[in-house]
Amino acid sequence: MKLKYLWIIFAVFLLITVPFRIYQVLALIDPKTNFYEKGTEFTLGLLIGLLALYTVGILVVTACRKDAQRHMVHKNIPAGIFALVAGVLLLTESATELVRAVTNADQRVEAAILSAAAVLAAITFAIMAVSSFVGRNMFEKVPLLALLTTLWGCARLVVTFLGYTNIASDSSSMFDMVGIMFALLFLFAQAKLFANVDSKKTSKRLFMLGLLAIVFICVFNIPELIQHVIGVLPFTLDTFLPRVIDLSLACYIFCILLEMSKEEILAGTEEAQPFSDKGADAIQGR
Repeated sequence: MKLKYLWIIFAVFLLITVPFRIYQVLALIDPKTNFYEKGTEFTLGLLIGLLALYTVGILVVTACRKDAQRHMVHKNIPAGIFALVAGVLLLTESATELVRAVTNADQRVEAAILSAAAVLAAITFAIMAVSSFVGRNMFEKVPLLALLTTLWGCARLVVTFLGYTNIASDSSSMFDMVGIMFALLFLFAQAKLFANVDSKKTSKRLFMLGLLAIVFICVFNIPELIQHVIGVLPFTLDTFLPRVIDLSLACYIFCILLEMSKEEILAGTEEAQPFSDKGADAIQGR
């Protein structure tokens, strides 16, 4: 199965679901209660059905494909920029969470955990940015550092879940958790590649998870960001910052997927820098 079919499915559903979700939040949701107005539950079910169909489509097409080319580190300036932006935003988030831990006794533990995890993830994103800028795997000697982004993802997922269980929220907010979950799985698969674990199957899985993560992140975060900008939702740092972080991560993932597509197109015609110099030596029989 050709790679272009995955991109076609991705583009079609992204162009359908994001505008549809923007219409929902601006026209069908009461901003005072954050609940759908009477008689509009059908639109939410339709969006969920579209996203479920998208997920099944990506899974089926990916399963039909042969093993993807082993993903290798190339010089990727856009990916490096977005990784660096995500790292800086995570440092900002860590500072805000630290302030919340000091000023809010009820949320002290979860804020402190998220603050510490954000700092560690920022360090990893900085290394990922350098890897993209120079076209070399900078995790060769310390591959465990790549797992720090998944630590932050786990902390973020738990804190988000606790936040939704403590307040009355419409069920479409679960798009946020699904997007975080797929992003977490993407970061974990990428960490495995940095460590040279199960390279071919992991590359295939990385591409699939990346496509799923981008759509779910955009479906939730773009409409939320628009509501903050136009004043429907209050513009505060602690609510606005996670939206920008998630979209920066989605842009980074998109750049990595484009890089992987180029690898498959140029397979056999381009000598690439592998994730591990030792792995390259083994492949070349040195």
